[in-house]
Amino acid sequence: MLVIVVVCSDVCGTCSHVVARHVHTFWLEDDYQQYEMSCLLCGEAEDSRSCLPHDPRLEAALF
Repeated sequence: MLVIVVVCSDVCGTCSHVVARHVHTFWLEDDYQQYEMSCLLCGEAEDSRSCLPHDPRLEAALF
């Protein structure tokens, strides 16, 4: 499984203090793109999106 991790920091331009450090993680699992974000300032979140043109989970919820 391929996992992509992106780490970025918000840094003060005056004193170089690191204000926040964000870690974003992406991977594919069963036709869905999984996403997680973690930051001490912003908090934590997770989400998943279908890689297909129409999300089968949303279509099932309509009936």
